[in-house]
Amino acid sequence: MERQQRVEGLLMLELRSHAPTVLVGCAAMFFAGYLATFFDDASWVAAEAAGTTSPTFGPSAVLVALATLPSIFVVLGVYALIDANEEALSYEVGVFTSQGIDGETVLETWSALYGWLPVAAFLLGLLSYLFLTPGVIANLQTGLPDIVSSLFFITGMATLILVPYKLNGVLDSSPYAVAKS
Repeated sequence: MERQQRVEGLLMLELRSHAPTVLVGCAAMFFAGYLATFFDDASWVAAEAAGTTSPTFGPSAVLVALATLPSIFVVLGVYALIDANEEALSYEVGVFTSQGIDGETVLETWSALYGWLPVAAFLLGLLSYLFLTPGVIANLQTGLPDIVSSLFFITGMATLILVPYKLNGVLDSSPYAVAKS
């Protein structure tokens, strides 16, 4: 219970101090989700126009590939933001460990800020396109669960693997001996 309270307290503190970066990451992921659903919908419309039952021919297959690109670019952008702030994050690790907060708590907090929140924003972007464009749900009705789950899986896995990997690297490379123990 005490550990959970420490994580929640640190999460609120870090959310306030990293708010601009987190908001930009979430806004970009929201837009990527919206754009990914747009491209996926366009691939099914192109397939239907060509008289096929799935987006397997050239133009619609290209659109399916384009559906994954926005989220991957944003994930790489979040990774680059963490990389650019590595020195500042290392300093924060030192400050937190001097206050008795262990490295795992810091890692969980940063993973939530730079991993889980952007993934949730991506899902909201996916769903917002579906709800703001009424004909899409009817067009994609047969493949909708597969489309949403596959786009979410691609983005989620990239975000939840790359971001914690980089954050763990920041934690391990911290010059503070207390953080490593």
